[in-house]
Amino acid sequence: MQKTIILLIFALSTLACSSLELPVPDGIAYTVTAAQNTKAANNTTNVTASPTSHPRCVVNTSTLNFRACAGTQCTTQTWLREGEVLTILSAQDQWLQVETQSHITGWVHSKFCTGE
Repeated sequence: MQKTIILLIFALSTLACSSLELPVPDGIAYTVTAAQNTKAANNTTNVTASPTSHPRCVVNTSTLNFRACAGTQCTTQTWLREGEVLTILSAQDQWLQVETQSHITGWVHSKFCTGE
C-alpha cells in the first residue's frame, strides 16, 4: 500500500512538472526543434535560446547629428553619413536610441533614419 502511494505521488509530480510553463525573459526567442538522434522517435524536443534581433534603420540624410541623449539640446557626439545602418535599441517620442556598426550608442531623430 505504501509503495503504491509513493508511486502515485511520484507519477503525479512528474506529470505536473511536465506541463509547467516557465516565463520567457525579454529579448530571448526560443526555437523548438525535433531532436536529431534516437530521442526523436520518442517525440522529445530540444530548445535553443537565441537573442531576438533588434530592428535596423538606414541614415537617409547626408549628415546626421549622433547625440548623447534624446533632444536637440543634447551634445552631438559625432556625425553619421547617409547610408549608415543603425540598430534601434529603443524609442522616446520622435527620437531613436541606436547603436552604430562600431557598437557606439547614441540618439538620432527618427525622421532621418528609414526602416530597413
